[in-house]
Amino acid sequence: MDNLIQSKIDEILFYLTILKTVANIGDRLEDNAVSKLQKKSEFKKKIKNPHDECETRSRFKIPFFNNSKSP
Repeated sequence: MDNLIQSKIDEILFYLTILKTVANIGDRLEDNAVSKLQKKSEFKKKIKNPHDECETRSRFKIPFFNNSKSP
């Protein structure tokens, strides 16, 4: 009887170890995803910075035609 109980305890511990490993992997994946989202957000903030946008527009300003009539 003690052997049966011990084998069941060992089996439960084995499955708990597997669950703990899967949970740790899930936590690492979540941390990685959060980190990537933060980096992406910071990148978007840099792109959307109005000061940078003004500099870019002035550097690549496209001349438009005048509405005035020229001979």
